Amino acid sequence: MQRHIDGYATDVPKFPCKFCKFHHGKHGFRRRDHLVQHLRGYHKFDDEEVREACPATKKLRILQLPTCPHRGCEFFRDDSFHKLKLSEQMSQKPFSTQSALSKHLKEIHKQTPFPCDVEDCEKVGAKGYIREKDLMKHRTAKHPEATEYNPKPRQSVYPCGIEGCVKTYSSASQRHHHRLVKH
Repeated sequence: MQRHIDGYATDVPKFPCKFCKFHHGKHGFRRRDHLVQHLRGYHKFDDEEVREACPATKKLRILQLPTCPHRGCEFFRDDSFHKLKLSEQMSQKPFSTQSALSKHLKEIHKQTPFPCDVEDCEKVGAKGYIREKDLMKHRTAKHPEATEYNPKPRQSVYPCGIEGCVKTYSSASQRHHHRLVKH
């Protein structure tokens, strides 16, 4: 979301190509990765030439650090953790990635977000699915006689807020964006 907002924050794209006439000014690239792709594909730059022509900018973008939802677990963090400064959260974060949290939930708490809901199926608890799409495939392949699966409701989405943009984001992403803008 933040990359999207950064790209459309001004009318003039931030990443023009210095090596061709067309991709300048309003015809430049809004994202660095698109300029890199152009430099490699069109201009046939190697990695070193790309780094010189378009140095990387490192920005830390975190919407919310993954934490265990089970009270009593050493990796559980309450609301006070999420109110700390980002530097403090980073020093106390229990998991480096979302997949590390998913692995923890599966191995320690024997829990997955999408267990099979068909009676007597073994794909429950730690044997369930991390992605809803995988559960849906399983039900189609192993339980064709089962009632139709109704996907879990998705989070509500909100418009980006940038004039002319039609993209939407979850409420958590939008709240995070508002916090960034206020500070």
